[in-house]
Amino acid sequence: MIKVTAGIIESENKILIARRKEGKLLEGLWEFPGGNIEIGETPEFCLKREL
Repeated sequence: MIKVTAGIIESENKILIARRKEGKLLEGLWEFPGGNIEIGETPEFCLKREL
């Protein structure tokens, strides 16, 4: 099983979203920041690392 995390970050009525890199699956599409959780990592730490 692959565990992932994503976050919705809001500040001053703006929401942070990211665009997927060229050459990646679904390139150019918009997504919330996040990523794969490494072994022994908490979802919170993973999200901080990915940002």
